[in-house]
Amino acid sequence: MRSSTASRSGSRPASPRRVRPGERVAALLFNTPEFPLLWFGVAKARAVLVPLNTGLKGEILRYELADSTPVAIVVDRRLWPAYAPVRESVRIPREYVVEVPPDDLPSLEGVARFDDLPTEPQGDAPPAPAPHDPASVMYTSGTTGPPKGAIIPHQKLISTPRRSRCAAASARTASCSPASRSSTAMPRR
Repeated sequence: MRSSTASRSGSRPASPRRVRPGERVAALLFNTPEFPLLWFGVAKARAVLVPLNTGLKGEILRYELADSTPVAIVVDRRLWPAYAPVRESVRIPREYVVEVPPDDLPSLEGVARFDDLPTEPQGDAPPAPAPHDPASVMYTSGTTGPPKGAIIPHQKLISTPRRSRCAAASARTASCSPASRSSTAMPRR
């Protein structure tokens, strides 16, 4: 983040500190190129991504943000109208917005652009995450009560696509190897 970026109070520069292992970063993003970049960057830092449903607003959005206690949030500018009303009640220390032309930044005091996120490591890189380390917190829909955050470990993110790919390959050709590759199309809103 640039040192000239103001904090929410406007009185001091926002901290350029990188996210630490175990800290949470919330993402209120559509399926854009920034989403996997953020996810991989958060994983590399051994931090935990909290992807939020883009349809959330009001009390449910406030609840999930307060419950997940993120140290940073990345918000798609098209979702800023949903985030803005809960912003003061959750007080996330570092905020980033995606797809905001520099001319729009003055209206979002204390908010940095996605492009201002740190991209180079400071000091030694953290060791690779262990399979059981948390990679993500994903919230349930909350249809029978308050949404609950499910902690997803790194191993689950790796093993689920592998199992799905191998199951599909076995059904067609009875073959699947470590060299096999698969892809998934994500819907775009």
